[in-house]
Amino acid sequence: MRAFVAALLLAVSTVPPAVASAATASGTLSVTASVAANCVLATNADVDFGTYRTGAGGPVDVTVAAVSIACTKDAAAVSIALDRGEYAQGGHRAMGGGPGTATVAYDIYTDQERSTVWNTVNTVAYAARSSRAVNIPLYGRIPAGQSIAPGRYSDVLLAMVDF
Repeated sequence: MRAFVAALLLAVSTVPPAVASAATASGTLSVTASVAANCVLATNADVDFGTYRTGAGGPVDVTVAAVSIACTKDAAAVSIALDRGEYAQGGHRAMGGGPGTATVAYDIYTDQERSTVWNTVNTVAYAARSSRAVNIPLYGRIPAGQSIAPGRYSDVLLAMVDF
């Protein structure tokens, strides 16, 4: 019996133990994204010239931060244009809606000196240094010397951003 137990112990001790082993494999995973250029244009305020007085002597000027723009950071070649409005006549914008066909000539400019009319040719360039919204000023002028019937006049401009 001792020989049998000894043989059994020898047999048990020579059998390799069952070992649970885990295998590990690895690989790479690419993660990508594309950022498209984007701009959002908003209007903050109306351009209100107040009351125009015929024969008052000088033009009526206003400066309003009426346009706000936010673009993707570092968006290149961003420009903001204004159309001619609903009542444009000849080389000037005009406000209509007064009595009969009466209009009030006015324009919006790109600069404080009011030397360059803001339109679809003379646009305002914008360089997006961050994605925060920035207010862009409008420089408006009603020229002096207009003989206009009393009434309430208005116009609607379309602001467009090209990016």
